[in-house]
Amino acid sequence: MRNRCASLSAPTAGRCVQLGVIAALLSVCGLAAASVDVPAHAPGKSLLQLRTGDFETTPDKNFLLTNTGFAAGWHVVQLDGPMTAARHEALTLAGLRLTSYLPANAWIEPLDADRLDALRALPFVEWIGAYSVEWKIDPELAARPYKTVYRQDLHDRGMCKVVVVLFEGEKTGEIAAALAAAKADVLDSNFVGGQWLIDAEMTPAAARDLASLASVQFIEDAPEGSFRNDSTRWIIQSNVSGQLPLWNAGLTGLGQVAGVIDGTPRITHCMFSDTVAPGPTHRKFIGWRNAGSNDTHGTHVSGTIAGDQTPFNAYTTHDGIAYRAKMSFSNASTIWSSTGTLEPRLNDAFNDGARVHSNSWGDDGTTAYTTWCRQIDVHTWNNQDSVVAFAVSNQSTLKTPENSINVLAVGATSDTPNQANRCYGGVGPTADGRRKPEIYAPGCDTVSASNSACGTTSLSGTSMACPAVSAGGLLVRQYYTEGFHPSGAANAADAFTPTGALIRATLLNGTVDMTGVTGYPSNAEGWGRLLLDNALYFPADTTRKLWLRDVRHASGGLTTGQVAEYQFQCNGWQSPLKVTMVFTAPPAAVNASNPVINNLDLEVVAPSGTTYLGNVFTSGQSSAGGTADLRNSVEQVLINTPTSGTWTVRVRGTAVNQGPQGFAIVASGNIGDACTGAPIISHPQDMTVDEGQSVTLSVVASGVGLQYQWRRNGMSLSNNSRTSGVQSSTLFIDPVLAGDAGNYDVLVINACTSVPSNIAVLTVNIPNPCPPDIDGTPGLSVSDIFTFLSLWFANDPQADWDGANGVDVSDIFAYLSDWFAGC
Repeated sequence: MRNRCASLSAPTAGRCVQLGVIAALLSVCGLAAASVDVPAHAPGKSLLQLRTGDFETTPDKNFLLTNTGFAAGWHVVQLDGPMTAARHEALTLAGLRLTSYLPANAWIEPLDADRLDALRALPFVEWIGAYSVEWKIDPELAARPYKTVYRQDLHDRGMCKVVVVLFEGEKTGEIAAALAAAKADVLDSNFVGGQWLIDAEMTPAAARDLASLASVQFIEDAPEGSFRNDSTRWIIQSNVSGQLPLWNAGLTGLGQVAGVIDGTPRITHCMFSDTVAPGPTHRKFIGWRNAGSNDTHGTHVSGTIAGDQTPFNAYTTHDGIAYRAKMSFSNASTIWSSTGTLEPRLNDAFNDGARVHSNSWGDDGTTAYTTWCRQIDVHTWNNQDSVVAFAVSNQSTLKTPENSINVLAVGATSDTPNQANRCYGGVGPTADGRRKPEIYAPGCDTVSASNSACGTTSLSGTSMACPAVSAGGLLVRQYYTEGFHPSGAANAADAFTPTGALIRATLLNGTVDMTGVTGYPSNAEGWGRLLLDNALYFPADTTRKLWLRDVRHASGGLTTGQVAEYQFQCNGWQSPLKVTMVFTAPPAAVNASNPVINNLDLEVVAPSGTTYLGNVFTSGQSSAGGTADLRNSVEQVLINTPTSGTWTVRVRGTAVNQGPQGFAIVASGNIGDACTGAPIISHPQDMTVDEGQSVTLSVVASGVGLQYQWRRNGMSLSNNSRTSGVQSSTLFIDPVLAGDAGNYDVLVINACTSVPSNIAVLTVNIPNPCPPDIDGTPGLSVSDIFTFLSLWFANDPQADWDGANGVDVSDIFAYLSDWFAGC
């Protein structure tokens, strides 16, 4: 490690040395992370990937090495590799917030001199530099081709509409004064994801002047929203005319709510009409916000999702895909005029019970990761159960916000008999190289409700496909919430609440190749056309079963370097084996050109040992070899003729910079749960006790009918007058004797096999005075060091360990010497 303290002034250098001592102590105790290698295929770790262009972080601008030019304010802190749990703890102790990530491996942070000194003591911090004014202006500012008369007129008058984004936690006082001085017309302001977003009209020059304000993070050209314009029901269910397996099983959307942001539906249309006003008791629209005049587009979209004409609760020609579901509506035009209202409207629908949100609109003027994209990812990261679907652009290439990390991006196929062909949908990838669009459904000549009393009309576009996929998502959610998994029939005892990642993974796992599009998968068709009968299991499916795992962030989510491993049994080649992994990622900084923060990688291992990596395809199916995908939050493995035997699925936490990161896995094929040992969730822990005290060792495992056998030094234990619970999950020894010391483990036994826990070392001390044991618990531990450091930082007299010159750095070394000497 280079000496970062040598070139600093005496007071600062002294503080740096002290912090270095603390960092060394933490390293000795195993709490500071070692350097983490960046994968060979990762972007250059010294590069900041910004919308204004890539920036190379160089030593001459590094405040780790000099104080010259440093001033308190917003800075970028770059690490030498991905975040780990230990690094996160150390950086948090140094005062960082770690809420705004920039690629690669960097964080936007407010720093003062004390925080800077603390960071200098951490060997994995690679670079610290000021957040530059040059990074704050959207390169597309006032340079986009505008479509609406309003924006064209504004441009002709030498004006532009912008969104000013403040740094997280900054107040609006400074920017309000500057906007007034610039004679800007402030249209709206919204607090979204911890940041203020301000819509305003001004000259481009005035917008650029605002970049000099300390509170401003980014100024972008405001988005310009526009819409993206009775066979669908069977095409997405079975692709066989008249065959409706989901409806036949009772999956019609009952109990589900869709969020719909669109033009105002005609509420009096017979597919929606009711005797009560829109609200909680309305039969269709339980949420109704900012309604305008009746709109054909919004009426058509809503009809496709959940339209239901008389007789109610039974299918009538042209009813919606989830005809027994309800909807929460918000007017898209209000979001187009007030950029910062997208996330609040998604939240409103979520609070109404909506867990799948359909959006048939977007901004065709840019491919950047904009404030709309960030708002979608903020909503889905904060609400893990949410799925947000967007119709992709009808133009030739993908636009925004369908390029958001967590959006389900939908394209349109032709209607029968040409449903294997693309009809509409901008071709990907995203500007940063991710695969979108992801899924297709019929969207050409779709018949649904018209702007009339009870009529229908035919419309075409990705706008018509998105509500079909969203309605499919409602049916998938009903499948899980009514307990259809794993039996294939409703069973209340099996019901659970799926994450949005699981719904997306289920939909994508059920897709089929569109043979009218070259290559599979591809940036044109994504993962293919939705086929719900492929996605779900019903009792009539004799050679295709459904296997899944749904892991939430806080209950099993991964950090960097962790691996989740599962197994299932493949019983033959009669059905292809398809495995899909999806994760809901954190939102990126609005000025990042690459919004990828976390990277999980899917691996599927055949019984032969052959490993297939997610998204490595040759000739339409997975192939061995290749390179792990570092960009996409959707990864898939497809084996058309799988071999029988035990297959292993792994999810690797390759780089989790903001976590823990949850995920969902869905597999389909002639498969079932492998006969494996019970997973051990919590292992017994090492203990150090004094003779005469009691000992409790515990294990937590998952499964039913489990048995246990505790062992010491590999030999099975028996109950006696001091020892009990030897065949339970918890072992008790009271009182403990010196001869009880040793290596303890427990066999966890299920119907298949036994699994040993990790070894827990029991150390038994004969009681004697132990001065370094100051944390109030028996025996020396790392906790004693932290207790001492707390006293030392507080200048407590107890920290004067060497009894000379009061509390100073020498006391740390004196205490550490005694601590290592033991007792």
